Amino acid sequence: MDKAEKGKGVEGANIAWLNEANQFTREDVDYIDTTLRGETGVPISLIMDWNPESINHWLKREVDENKDKPDCIFHKSTFWDNYTIDREALHERLLRIKGHGMEGERRYKVWALGDWGVEDIDSTFAYSFEAEKHVIKGKININPQFEIYLSFDFNVTNTCGVYQFLKNIKGQKYYATINKIKTYRIGDLKILCETIKAEFPKAKFIINGDASGQNKSAFTSDNISAYTAIKSHLQLNDMQIQVAPANPSHIQSRVITNMVLQRCNVRIAEENDLLIEDLKQAQVDRKGSLDPWKLKNPNLSHSLDEFRYFVFTNFSEIATDYEIE
Repeated sequence: MDKAEKGKGVEGANIAWLNEANQFTREDVDYIDTTLRGETGVPISLIMDWNPESINHWLKREVDENKDKPDCIFHKSTFWDNYTIDREALHERLLRIKGHGMEGERRYKVWALGDWGVEDIDSTFAYSFEAEKHVIKGKININPQFEIYLSFDFNVTNTCGVYQFLKNIKGQKYYATINKIKTYRIGDLKILCETIKAEFPKAKFIINGDASGQNKSAFTSDNISAYTAIKSHLQLNDMQIQVAPANPSHIQSRVITNMVLQRCNVRIAEENDLLIEDLKQAQVDRKGSLDPWKLKNPNLSHSLDEFRYFVFTNFSEIATDYEIE
């Protein structure tokens, strides 16, 4: 619609279907919603379908704000749900497109996986993240023989990621498997630690996370550092607190994060939707900073931050030119 006000009332209709709704503006949809003149007492319904080409589109915000409301149904489908076509043949063509550099990767995520795309792939923080490759359906089981790593971010609401990993470096060959098991987001630090301890009662914990949590009274009410409180709540020794003296820059952690996603066997349990969404959506500005994106998305980035701290603390050596197998 070139001008929404050109639309006229539609008598006798209670339902409107907007095909390729991403071609409409928010103003268009609002106007259409007011032009339906259906039967009295029958709710007005809008049906919209679209390809999720850009994460910056107003439809993304609309979905996030309304998908859990009782009067809204959100259904995601891909070509695999279309039984009238040769899906295997189409997938082969899509895989060829995927091999056409970063833009091919972007198109594959949108056209094949139905994930939200970004307008500028160069600005994507985790440009090596692939949901099809990195997200594991169901839960990932804990291996009792290995330590559990807890990575904390204290911004706004305490966020904690639960990890296990196995890595080995032999000569110039690097092997690593990383399991992201769970994400907690609980405001009270004591309750957060008690919840973790109750779920993993026999675990040996290693603590990573936000370096600013080492400052006294930064995130607690009793004039002690967050990590002193965590050490007390989880009954840890000093060796189990492994936090970098300072947080990595966004540029530095972006490089290491993407090398880890490329070179390691990263497995993220699907219940970690906060991290998955952050990896899909986070963008940097021309200076490589996440800060502008964080300001626009205050409810996002917290799981990404704890993931960045975990990766930086335990896998920064991956930036060395190891041969990967």
